[in-house]
Formats: sequence, C-alpha cells, structure tokens
Amino acid sequence: MNLKQLSDEYRAAADRLQDRIAALRAELPTARGEKAFAMQKRIDLLYAELLDVRTVMGYLRNYYND
Repeated sequence: MNLKQLSDEYRAAADRLQDRIAALRAELPTARGEKAFAMQKRIDLLYAELLDVRTVMGYLRNYYND
C-alpha cells in the first residue's frame, strides 16, 4: 500500500465519522437528560477524531509535494 492509498483509507474513515456525527446530531433534539448529555459528548469526541483523521489524511496526501 502506498501513501496515496493510505490517504484514501483515511478519507473513507473520515466519511464514516462524518456520517455518524450527522446521524447523532439528527437524534440529539429528541434525547433528554443524561442521554442527551452522553450523545453530545460522543459527538464532541467523534468530531475531535474526525479532525485528527483529516489532518493525517492531508499529511499523507501531500507528503511528496512538500
């Protein structure tokens, strides 16, 4: 596997994370109490992970351009 292929894998992971965040955000308005708090915490964690995945993806994609 080369760096471009690995970058593509990271892109697919980012897409899955983004889809999961969107699904949780759609559910969030109907959640109440502790469940709403837990869902928001999960969204925040997934968003942080998404940012990390996108950062690594950018490093991999542009490794040979620098």
